[in-house]
Amino acid sequence: MGVPWIGFHQGHGLLNELSALSRSIEIRNVKVDAMKVTAQKSSTRRDMPRDSSAKLYGSLSAITVFVLISLGGLHQRGENLISQYTHLISGITESRLEIVDSHLGLEKALSGEGRIDDVLLHLDRAQGYLKAALEGGDVPQGRISAVENQEFRERIRLAMDRLQDFRSLTLQRWERGSWATEDSQVDRDYDALSQELTSQAGEIEMGLHEYVHDNLQGFRMLRYSLMALCMVVVLITARTLAVALRQQRVNQQRLWEANQQLCTSNQQLQASGQQLQAGEQQLRATNQHLIASEERFRSLIEAAPFGAHEYELNEHDELIFEGFNPAANRITGRDNLEYMGKPHEEVVPFLAQSKLPEAFRRIALSGDAMMMNMWII
Repeated sequence: MGVPWIGFHQGHGLLNELSALSRSIEIRNVKVDAMKVTAQKSSTRRDMPRDSSAKLYGSLSAITVFVLISLGGLHQRGENLISQYTHLISGITESRLEIVDSHLGLEKALSGEGRIDDVLLHLDRAQGYLKAALEGGDVPQGRISAVENQEFRERIRLAMDRLQDFRSLTLQRWERGSWATEDSQVDRDYDALSQELTSQAGEIEMGLHEYVHDNLQGFRMLRYSLMALCMVVVLITARTLAVALRQQRVNQQRLWEANQQLCTSNQQLQASGQQLQAGEQQLRATNQHLIASEERFRSLIEAAPFGAHEYELNEHDELIFEGFNPAANRITGRDNLEYMGKPHEEVVPFLAQSKLPEAFRRIALSGDAMMMNMWII
C-alpha cells in the first residue's frame, strides 16, 4: 500500500518540476535572444563610424581616431563582460538544474527505478558549478571566471554550505527507505531545503543578469555619446555620409536576415512548447488514473474480509513487516501494530523453517503472484 502512494507523489513532483523547467527554458531562451538582438544592433551602429573613419579629411582625422579607439575599447570591455558572465550565469543555471535532477533522481531511487550514486553525482556536479563560480575553473560549457562582486561571492558561499546540508538530508532520506511517510520531519526538511536551494540559485542567476545589464547600460550610454560625435563628423563630409548610408543599407539587410532567422527560431520554440504542453497533459491524465487506481486498491484492501500483511524486502534480503488491514487483527486475534518493522520470521515464527519465506522473497523480486490459504491458530 505504501508503494502506490509513493508512485503518486512522484508523478506530481515530476509534473511540477517539468513545468518549472519549461518556464526556466523559455525565460532563458528569451534572454539569450534579446542579447543576440542587442549585439546585432550594437554591431550595426559600430560599423558605421569604423567604415566612415577612412574617409574623413585633414583636421577631423584626430577626432575619428579617438572615436574608433574609444568604441573599440568599449566593445572589447563589453564583450569580455558578456563572455565572462554568460558562462557564469550558465554555471549557476546548471547547478540549479542539477539540484532539481537530484530531487527527481532520489524519488526514482526510492521507488527502485534509479541509483543513489546517480543522485550524489548530480549533487557533486551542482557543487562543482558553484565552486567554479566562486574560484574559477573549467566546466563542460567552458571556463568560468571567478565572480569578483563580494555580494555574489557571499551568496554563492551560502548556497554551497546549504548544498552540503542538502546532501546530508539526501543520504538520511535514502537510509530511511521508500516506506518513510511524506509528512516525516526528514521529508519536510528535505523538500524545504530543495526549494530553498533552487530559489537561491534562481535569485543569484537573476541578480547576475541585472548586474550585467546595469554595467552594459553604462557602456551603451558612453558609446552612444561617441557615436553622436562621430555622426557630426560624418555629416561634415558628404562623401563620408554616402559611404555611411551604403553601409547602413548593408547592415539593414543583415538585420532583416537576422530577424528572419529569429522568426524561424521562435516558430521552432513554439513547436517545442506545444510538444511539452502535450506531454504535461498526458502526464496529468496518467496521474489521475494512478490516483483512482490507488484509491480503489486501498479501499478494497481496507474493506476486505481476509487479512492482509504488507512486507518490504530490504537490502539485507529480509522481509520486513510494513502494514496490515483491519481484518488481519480480527482474524489473528492480536494487535499487528506491535510487529511493525520486524522480520517475517518474528511475525510468523512457525513458518520460518518452511519454504514460504523464500517464495515470498522471489515474489517481491520478480513481481509474480502466488495463491494460497493459511489459517493462524
